[in-house]
Amino acid sequence: VKGMGLEHARQEMYRGVPYEPAYIPRTKIEIITVEELVEPVINCILTEGKTGQVGDGKIFVYDVLEAYRIRNSDTGEKAL
Repeated sequence: VKGMGLEHARQEMYRGVPYEPAYIPRTKIEIITVEELVEPVINCILTEGKTGQVGDGKIFVYDVLEAYRIRNSDTGEKAL
């Protein structure tokens, strides 16, 4: 993914011409889990993913109304 933040991208070169990209490359991780595992997953990310540097990221928690597995039409937890 690409995004914009408060920090600036470092200057890069393209065919010998310096430029500053408008977007900064980022890694996006989406995790869908059952409700019982939400807190352990969050704690794991906070423990293992924290560097203390700008760009460590954010965690958003929201409800997923339904899940479908296209291959065999499983729904709900079975689709996870």
